[in-house]
Amino acid sequence: MSRVLAYERVRAATLKSTYVFPLIGAAVAWAASALFVGMGATGDDVDISDFVSQVFTPISAVFLTIPFAQAFGHEYRDGTMRLALSEYPQRSRLFAAKLIVPAVIAFLATLITVAGVAVIAWAGSMFFDYAEITGLSSIAGVAVREAGFIVLWGLLVAAITALTRNMGAGIAGVLVWGLVLENLIALFLVDRIPVIVEWLPISQGFGWVQTGEPTLIVPLVLAAGVLTAISYVKFVRTDA
Repeated sequence: MSRVLAYERVRAATLKSTYVFPLIGAAVAWAASALFVGMGATGDDVDISDFVSQVFTPISAVFLTIPFAQAFGHEYRDGTMRLALSEYPQRSRLFAAKLIVPAVIAFLATLITVAGVAVIAWAGSMFFDYAEITGLSSIAGVAVREAGFIVLWGLLVAAITALTRNMGAGIAGVLVWGLVLENLIALFLVDRIPVIVEWLPISQGFGWVQTGEPTLIVPLVLAAGVLTAISYVKFVRTDA
């Protein structure tokens, strides 16, 4: 397993996009934070979890999870998946490595992103005309929840990419589901089937990041688990 993990680590490390895209995702969140601080805020204090939820948008999530799509999409696009499977014929290990390495990248990148957001928020409350930031002592928990959410989002991206063998489909598929389909489902079905809102994975995942309520993350865990399992079966049973 160590050899295949090393292969995936080297593959990811030699791509400039592995660093550039997560950096863009972080920069988007930091820019949004600076914009909020620059605009100022009056009235009640602002909790750090609310601040992070406002500035950490799906756009940041998309860029932070692109390495998940690249792990499968690049290999299928460039025709190197067969070479990888020839070198590492135990497909289960290769599949796991293609999830573990981008998961570590996304997790660490998200922690750095949230840390930067917290610094900007703190500086805004200390030196600029921004509301008092409260709950900074809980920033570690918020950062870990955000990182966990991003990893689960990334698993959805990886699963769709592996199923379709198309990197764009993996990236856009999760984004369209989270931003468009879930909103439409909530809009048109909330009165007829109120419980369905409680099982929208992306929306509930955002709620979990903000509140820490354990039940909110269950739909996203289930969705990521099911799609990952389906993509695993296809990966180990079909030709490259």
